[in-house]
Amino acid sequence: MRGWVVGLAGLVSAGCVSVEPGDMGGACTASLNETVDDEAAPDARIAELTRVLAACGDEDLAGRGAVLARRGQAYADADNWSSYQEDFSQAADVFERAILRGDFVSSRAMAMLYLRAERLEDGLHWAEQAHREAGETPTMPEYRLMMLYYSQLEDWEGQRRISEAMTQQWPEEKRNWQSYAAALAMTGREREAFDVNILMYERGMLTESSEIVRVAQWYSYYEEPVPGAELLDHELEAGRVDRTSANYRSLALMWRQAGRPDRAIRPASIAARATDSLENWLLLARLHHDVGDNSAARRALIDGLDRAGNDWRHEAWLLLAELNAVDHNQLAELRARQAALYFEPMPDPYIPPLHSLHPRFDTDACRAAIRDLVAVAGAEGRVDEIGLVVIIPMTGCASFYDHHGVSLDGGVDLSASLPMDVLETHDANGEMGRIEFMQCRDARRNPGCAEHYDEQGHPNSDVAHRFAEQDRLGW
Repeated sequence: MRGWVVGLAGLVSAGCVSVEPGDMGGACTASLNETVDDEAAPDARIAELTRVLAACGDEDLAGRGAVLARRGQAYADADNWSSYQEDFSQAADVFERAILRGDFVSSRAMAMLYLRAERLEDGLHWAEQAHREAGETPTMPEYRLMMLYYSQLEDWEGQRRISEAMTQQWPEEKRNWQSYAAALAMTGREREAFDVNILMYERGMLTESSEIVRVAQWYSYYEEPVPGAELLDHELEAGRVDRTSANYRSLALMWRQAGRPDRAIRPASIAARATDSLENWLLLARLHHDVGDNSAARRALIDGLDRAGNDWRHEAWLLLAELNAVDHNQLAELRARQAALYFEPMPDPYIPPLHSLHPRFDTDACRAAIRDLVAVAGAEGRVDEIGLVVIIPMTGCASFYDHHGVSLDGGVDLSASLPMDVLETHDANGEMGRIEFMQCRDARRNPGCAEHYDEQGHPNSDVAHRFAEQDRLGW
């Protein structure tokens, strides 16, 4: 029941639940307007509205219905949801009688009463009538009211019609296009839903990393991996898609599906070196094998078997046996096949799953996500002029970490983060590498050290402070 109240909040603010009897008047209406204090506590309002209701007769049906609706809202404020629903159901019945007697109650108000009473079948025709009464240009509240009814009744065709009309009237609203795509998918028109998502992407409406990845995966699902891989590759490079090991693995799988193992090797290598997953090393080995580089495939398998756990070892040993067979090393082949028997086979999904999770980011989730980004950046070689990794924190984590993966406050523990590789990077201008920068704290003989440390060896630049924080955390 609480979900209904939350879902109706937007409609309430848009004026969709007015049940005032207007100019009809009556003793019940007058008593309601004069004695009930909407600012009073819920229990006090319920008691006063119950008193008013007891004094009402059937002569003022519209007023009686209004009292029931007001008391229903008071019950909601008091968390008494069964009485809330019962009062709104009674209010709808009373207003139906008032309408038959010639009183006026708006179609939209009737639809909202039935919606709150969860009598959807009874209220649907009122919602449809309110939509018709709006004429050629219904407002957003009328459309949303229809969407609420159709979605709760699981009338996906009705939702498709309404959401399509909403995209035509408000083409700039992302939510309308999302509803339209969802309704198309629910009515079995998945390809059209995919086309709507492509249109949203081309219009710049898809701004979340997971949304863009999902579009790329749809391409793969529809056996069009090349445009999907090019899209994902471009967005990863631009930083609009989170540079995670999972996204690089997806890119590698798409290029493999497209028959381009040569282009899949780089993202697969990044995913493998950033994780301890033998599955990623196995993928990299297979890609090297696909392009005919068996020595590189063997190295990838050995690296993976050395670093990872027991999952995927069956498949890794079998591939190693196959490579040994190509080299006509029968003894090594036999031993590899025997080693494979000690481990259980694993499934081998070829196309990435057609969904994308929307994680709820908290400090624990962010710590794991940032660790992955830092590891991927190290594998990619995305570092600044002194060798500090550079990342783009995903949405939801940017308030916890900076673009070097350093905690912005003491509330996030990074002490469990993986240590970064010490990188010696020098650009064409001969700027200090990371090793030289580390030496600045002690000897400070390099002329460039003065820019980052004072005479006592204390950091005095943003870069030095960030390095000091990473060093403190054991990075």
